[in-house]
Amino acid sequence: MRLTSTISHMIIQCVPVEANSIENFKKNFEIGVRAHNLDFFILNSDEKIDDFLNKNEFYFYLEVFNNVKNRFDKYLCIILEK
Repeated sequence: MRLTSTISHMIIQCVPVEANSIENFKKNFEIGVRAHNLDFFILNSDEKIDDFLNKNEFYFYLEVFNNVKNRFDKYLCIILEK
């Protein structure tokens, strides 16, 4: 999360999810985000967070390993101030 043009804040949390529970975890994450009226989208493997953010926007970013495709599914939620 950008706080100023030169200061960022980041919290990294790694949570183990059993391989047979990944799809259910992603589905529940998407339901929870929508329940809080937050917009999110899934980034393509070649896309970067900075491609979508404006200066000083707050965001939530999540990577979930997709063991079927052997890559990470990347979710980005930009928090709009009201």
